[in-house]
Amino acid sequence: MAISKTKYLALFLGEFRENLLSAENQVILLKNDRLNEDALSTLLRTLHNMKGSARMLQFGDIESIVHGTETIFKGVREGRYPVDGRVVRFFFVVADRLRLAADSIERGEGDAMPDRELLVEACERLGANEAFDLTSIPALSASGGDEERGGAKAPRDAPRTEAARSGEGEDEGRSIGLDSSIRVDSETIDSSISLVNTLTVRQLRLRAANDQLESMEKRLTASYSAPKDVKSLRQELAGLARVIRHYRSQYSEQLFEIERGAQELRDTVVGMRMLPLSAILERFPRMVEETASATGKDVGLSISGDSVRIDRTVLAKLSDPLIHLLRNAIDHGIESPEARVKAGKPARGAIRIECRTEGSRISIVVSDDGGGLDYGAIRAKALSLWPEDEADIARMADDDLVRFLFRPGFSTKSASSSLSGRGIGLDVVKTNIKAAKGQILLDSTPGKGCRFTLLLPVSASTMDGMFVLCSGKKYFIPAAAIARTLLVDPADCFRISQKEMFNLEGMNIPLSDLALGLQVEQQERRAKKLSVLLVRGTSDTAGIVVERILGYDSFVYQPLPPGLRRNSLVQGIVFDSSFNIIPILNMWTVLDRLRSVRAMDTHRRLVASTRQEKPTILVVDDSISTREIEISMLELEGYGVVGAVDGVDALEKIRGGRVDLVVSDLNMPRMDGLKLLENIRSDEALKSLPVVFVSTVDEPETRKKAAFLGADKYILKSSFEQDDLIATVRDLLAGSGARP
Repeated sequence: MAISKTKYLALFLGEFRENLLSAENQVILLKNDRLNEDALSTLLRTLHNMKGSARMLQFGDIESIVHGTETIFKGVREGRYPVDGRVVRFFFVVADRLRLAADSIERGEGDAMPDRELLVEACERLGANEAFDLTSIPALSASGGDEERGGAKAPRDAPRTEAARSGEGEDEGRSIGLDSSIRVDSETIDSSISLVNTLTVRQLRLRAANDQLESMEKRLTASYSAPKDVKSLRQELAGLARVIRHYRSQYSEQLFEIERGAQELRDTVVGMRMLPLSAILERFPRMVEETASATGKDVGLSISGDSVRIDRTVLAKLSDPLIHLLRNAIDHGIESPEARVKAGKPARGAIRIECRTEGSRISIVVSDDGGGLDYGAIRAKALSLWPEDEADIARMADDDLVRFLFRPGFSTKSASSSLSGRGIGLDVVKTNIKAAKGQILLDSTPGKGCRFTLLLPVSASTMDGMFVLCSGKKYFIPAAAIARTLLVDPADCFRISQKEMFNLEGMNIPLSDLALGLQVEQQERRAKKLSVLLVRGTSDTAGIVVERILGYDSFVYQPLPPGLRRNSLVQGIVFDSSFNIIPILNMWTVLDRLRSVRAMDTHRRLVASTRQEKPTILVVDDSISTREIEISMLELEGYGVVGAVDGVDALEKIRGGRVDLVVSDLNMPRMDGLKLLENIRSDEALKSLPVVFVSTVDEPETRKKAAFLGADKYILKSSFEQDDLIATVRDLLAGSGARP
């Protein structure tokens, strides 16, 4: 009886694609190490398994092509010819044809390949070590395979990123698609069910305890309701106190068990989202091989630690950055074989990807042994793009110049190619790493190469970090941004070129107040020792002074609401132990702000601003997270801000104190935004009060009514930009005579 293809199709396709990827990597390994018997044996075994499974399900075209390819590598085993560039290029063509056949099978169209006879003939001639023109095999069509990239393809199955969609380059920003399903072993499922059952039992016990508390309440009511002498009442209360102590002991135990069970269940569920880094890294050897071939270079890629597991949402954002770093290393970093030999290096360049776990984060190091950064070229390009900053750029240290590389449109190449020169690559890297709540560091030694370090959270749902106090407000700083914490004696601080510095282990570290980067009121330093966070930027290290370090903890991370995600200073929120919403600071943005301001001028401006009475802004929104985030954003701009939960609460606060401007949502309980505006405009004392709506409602009638009632500005949350709100607030306050 014939085997049912449908029953085994998904299993066949999954295994077939995995084997094909493994075979590609073994072929590349054989090209770089021709005496590697293990790699050759693994390759032949993989091809044999692919052929056997195709035969079982009667996919004849696939079987014949894989058999022909197997014959070629049997010739390699017999020593008749090596795995050279010609064999590698042919195998890549075959692999692409086989992937197209697998896609066709998945669509229910069978495995027929129009050029099967041509491929079989090529296999026979290559197996006989005869000359064969690879260009006689038609290239993959644009509709059926990967896009040609000047001879180098990015990994397959990769949806385009936003950068590519916005027209920044047809071949930029490919990311590797991850399967939407997750494989979970039965042991993990059984463990999760056991934890849920345990929590359910604890829940039932707490419910029974609630009944006991109700009984105690009745006893207590009866005790003070019925007439009794003092002695009897004391005895009754003493008895109740003993019962309460007993229940408290029971509840404490139950609460501990529930907290522990909930933590274990959370860890188990989060673990289900984890995937090994090999899910994306195993696809890169072919890309490196093809890119190197297209540029006339010889480059080897080595990968270590790819079994490290990371949250799939973080992993999905890693593909683009790694593709760009690898292609940059080949095109910009690794020299030609002739230049390398002349410089005393091996003709083959080396790129390494090293992965390891560091506490609650993952470190991925991408390094090469190329020529390193050309700081002179970077400085010259920066001067040509920003001639107005000539004096500052000319004085910049080499490490400070590195940040230009991550700016959009910056490239030191005079002419663009299909690989680089358009100033997109490193900007995409920085954008994607920031989106993954990570950090990128860059080190370079002239003549010896570059080293990019990507620091990323293991989990996208939790975040470790430190609570700090700055100008009386609480903030959360991710642990990934903090190298270490220090207590610095003010007497050890000094100035170099108007920059405050301190010396740490022989290195001068610039020192800045966090308040300066947040542009909030700066408190006078009164402590005997300064609380300093050592924060590592892309290429430099800075000391950030805070009022106080409150402690280290791990919390469930909450992203910003969709309408506020363009806010670059705040990357999300956490709830502290008192359930207060605490903003998570993006330390890259803080460092950028500190670099872009002149400390002396900013300090004078902030001191001067504290002598003036700050305008007060009322934020009205029934969503606590949106309200608190908008409050934090406005406070970071130096305004006094209060919140209200709806229109009724807002009117009470407007009439109970000074308010210079209102920022309100539309849809709220008790009194909505339009009714609030109507009340404000009908009150003679309030009718000139500026009102700004920030809402998800984009109905023409609603906007028309808001304008009719006298709204000063209507901002959609779907297109919300922090700068738009701040600029609107600043303009309206200036017009009303209230200035920050």
